[in-house]
Order: sequence, then structure tokens, then C-alpha cells
Amino acid sequence: MKMRDTTKQFSLSILYVATLLALFAPRMMNPEWNFDSVVYVAAAQKDGFETREEWHTAAYESVAQVADKTAFRKIIKGSQYRKQLHQNPEYFETQLPFYRSKITYVTLIRAMDALGVNPATASHLISTASIVSLGLLAVLWMGVGGLNVWVFGAALCLMFTTPFRLAVGFSNPDPLCAALICWGLYTIRHGRKPLWGIAWMTLAVLTRADAWMMVAILLLWLYGSNGTILSRRGAVGGWLVSLGALGTVMLVTKPYAWGVVAQHTFVKKLYKPGEMDQTIAFGDYLNALWRGAMGDYHLHPTALGSFLFLSVVAVGWVTIRKRDVHQTPSIHLIGVAWICAILHFLIFPSLNDRFYLATYFIVACESISLLWASPTKEPSTHPQ
Repeated sequence: MKMRDTTKQFSLSILYVATLLALFAPRMMNPEWNFDSVVYVAAAQKDGFETREEWHTAAYESVAQVADKTAFRKIIKGSQYRKQLHQNPEYFETQLPFYRSKITYVTLIRAMDALGVNPATASHLISTASIVSLGLLAVLWMGVGGLNVWVFGAALCLMFTTPFRLAVGFSNPDPLCAALICWGLYTIRHGRKPLWGIAWMTLAVLTRADAWMMVAILLLWLYGSNGTILSRRGAVGGWLVSLGALGTVMLVTKPYAWGVVAQHTFVKKLYKPGEMDQTIAFGDYLNALWRGAMGDYHLHPTALGSFLFLSVVAVGWVTIRKRDVHQTPSIHLIGVAWICAILHFLIFPSLNDRFYLATYFIVACESISLLWASPTKEPSTHPQ
């Protein structure tokens, strides 16, 4: 009987992976190229050229080799800002501190470049691999109580929602950061391997420095779960290691201050050497919060409402089944994920879904797990 179940699960796993790749294929074959792609390539190749002009030209050429003509035209002529950066290597270099702080992502691009992969293609492949890995993690996460066709179906539905389907075609560090956070959380909570989990989360901080906030809160929650998931020693060690990673990013890459990043993103583009110390005024920040909440800073409609609705359904389901919401760890984790999203919005007021991939993934996996858990039992935190 066990042999038959194992064979069935293996067959379902192969079918799931094939279906996942087939659904992702159109987006994987037509990735999204934008100006960020150029600067990440430039950050990875900074030390490979003798002159700034050669480095500047090579970064654009790498993207031009793989991007379609329309997308590349927008990269070099889409606005006055982009035209100036394409024409002036000195202006272009001022953008580097915005991007080189993504150490893990830039290092992976550099490594793949050394192996002969076009660095622009590498920037896309890293995002693709990260989202595919989340597709595999979704099955493990929702199937801790046992794999069946419903688990695979739910995982497919999650991964084909707009945020993840679009992210598989990105060329930025956000999918990698989300994957590292979620794999780290799963490894600690379900795999009971805190050292490995903390390592993944630390790499997430080295991918995006602002991920430290979510990592710190998740480690606190893991320790606060009656000390049964993460010990005090593990939590303190995780905090110190991840904080060390944050300090490393600041000391080694010397990124611009938050106020400069906010001014550049939400008020006006900064690219002249003499203006790279301008910071956002308080009134402009409040305006950015309002405009961000109204959806002014993202191209695609946000999926936040859909995942928030799923959270409400999970809470309602727990209540209907006469379980105490306040004593349900999965509900706590869903709440923690949303708190992290709110704090991120306050720091960087945009509802662009790529910043909330980790929150969406945690919310969906925990909510769906709750929906088919037994009436008296919390979804298992141990793999079966």
C-alpha cells in the first residue's frame, strides 16, 4: 500500500512540475526588460573594464543582445532620465549605489557571467529559478500532512496568480529575496533545521537590505511560539547574524540613505553628481504614502485584496469550526506576514506586488493549509 502511495505521489510530482513549467513557459520566454536590468548587469561587471565608458557601453550591450527592440528602445529613450543615463557614463554611475547593495543577486549574476552566460540573461534566470523553487516549496508547505491531488492543485493555483506568474519573468532581486525568506521560514518551522533556515534568511538580507525587517519579525515569532520551534539561543543568534549581514551591506556597498532613495523614487529622478544627497521632505513623504495607497506607483493592478480576502476566509473558517483564532499559530503567522507588509509599505510606499511576494506566499500557504485541516487539529509543523 505504501509503495502504491509513493508511486502515485511521485507521478503527481512529475506531472505538477511539468504543468508548472508549461504554465510559466510563455512568461519565461518573454521576460520583462527595463532599466533596472542594465544597472544590475553594470553592478556585476563593475571591475571588469578599464574605463567607465567601456563598462557603461558593455552593460547596455548585454541587455540589447537579449531584449526585444521595443523594450530596449524604452530603456534608452523612454524618458529624459533614461536618455541622460544612456548618453552620459558619469550620470549612469550615480545610479550604482541604488543597486549594488543587492549583494547575493549581483554575486550570482557575476558568477554566471564568469561561466559564459550573458549577465542580462543571468539576471532573468535567477528570478525564474526563484519562482519555480517557490512552486516546489508550495507543495511541501501545504502538503506537510500528506501529499494528494488537492495539494498539487492548490499549489498550481497559487503559482499562477498574477504576482507569481509575472515575477517568473522579472530581472530583479525581489523573487530571489522572497524565495530565500520563505525557504528559511519553512526550514526552521517544518524542517526543524534552524541553522540552515537562518542561513537562507541571512542571504535574503544580503539580497535586499530592507528584508531584515521581515526576517527579524519572523525570527521573533518563531521564538515566541512557546519556544518549541526556535530556541532563545537560535533567535538571538539569528538576529545577530542577520543584523551583521545588514551591517555588511551598509559598510561594503555604501548605498544611498533612505531619504535619497525615497526622493529618487517618489519625487524626482536624481542622476547628476551634485544632487545625489537630496532627501525627501516630510510633506512629500506623506504625499507618497497617499499616492502609493491609491496605486500610483505600480504598472499592474495589485493582488493585495485577493490575498487579504483569503486571509479573512481562513479566519472565518477557523471560527466556524469552533477553534480559538487567538490560539491558532497559523493565524498568528498570517497576521505577522501582513504586519511585515504594512511596515514595508510605510518605508517604501508602493503596492507593487513584487515587494510582497513573501507575504502573499506565506498567507496563501497557511490559509489553504487551514482550510483542509481537521476541525480539532492545527496543520502539522512536521513533514510526514
